[in-house]
Amino acid sequence: MPTPSDAGFTSGRVAQKERTRRDILDAASTLLAEGVVPTVHQAAEKAGVGRATAYRYFPTQDSLILGVRIPLDELQATLERTRDMPPSEQIGAIVRATAEWVWTNQAVLRELLRVSLDQSRGAAAYERPSHRRRWIAEAIGPLEGTMSPADFHALSGVLTAFIGIESIIAVGDLGRLSREEAVDALSRAASILVANWPLAQDGGPA
Repeated sequence: MPTPSDAGFTSGRVAQKERTRRDILDAASTLLAEGVVPTVHQAAEKAGVGRATAYRYFPTQDSLILGVRIPLDELQATLERTRDMPPSEQIGAIVRATAEWVWTNQAVLRELLRVSLDQSRGAAAYERPSHRRRWIAEAIGPLEGTMSPADFHALSGVLTAFIGIESIIAVGDLGRLSREEAVDALSRAASILVANWPLAQDGGPA
């Protein structure tokens, strides 16, 4: 029968394993922020963890990258302050806040996007977070009864293009906008779209 001391020892080992895993992920996150796509070896070295130990936690580079998480607490607090805004203003504020957050954390987010799309190498499946769909639903929910279900569904879908690393790649890399220009353009475009939806066939308000 396990004794209290045995239980304490087991609990301590579990906690130590979690700390080690967290140290490796923190090291990987730091390297990504520095512009380095870390190998398991590099993350282990920066964390001060043995290479063999690191590989037990993360057998591949992709599994390491997929383990990296970026805190959302500050962003979520910012979004909470938009709740009382009209839908078009709220979606503009949400897009602005998320674009700023994405731009700041784009090194990590670009790698997560790469891994999520790179199935040819047998990368572990990465389930894309559903945050953006929830934020959009909360912002434009009051408009649901003002348009057809098809128009509301289309609006909900197209707004996802304004939130996330994909939008920053489009307007930053391809559109060559600066951070300030990109954030402002995405925010204003999303707000205008919501204010004028549904669009008529000629592109104007229906």
